[in-house]
Amino acid sequence: MKLKQLATQSNLELAWRRITTGGNHQYKRYFRPLYVAYEVALDANLADLRKRLEGGSFTPRQPERVYRNTSRYPVLTAA
Repeated sequence: MKLKQLATQSNLELAWRRITTGGNHQYKRYFRPLYVAYEVALDANLADLRKRLEGGSFTPRQPERVYRNTSRYPVLTAA
């Protein structure tokens, strides 16, 4: 499936709801100010994101993981 087919408004809304209601509390605590700022104009931001995805300005990257010295598990995983 192509990115253009995945980047529908309904899929982006679903992805946003899953991000904001997911259980990774450490990750969400780190990015909470960004979530709040993005949510203020959510429809416009998702429309802009969709336009950028369809326009080809998005380049996928490998995820980045941050570990604490005392943990074997990632504290933060971001793409």
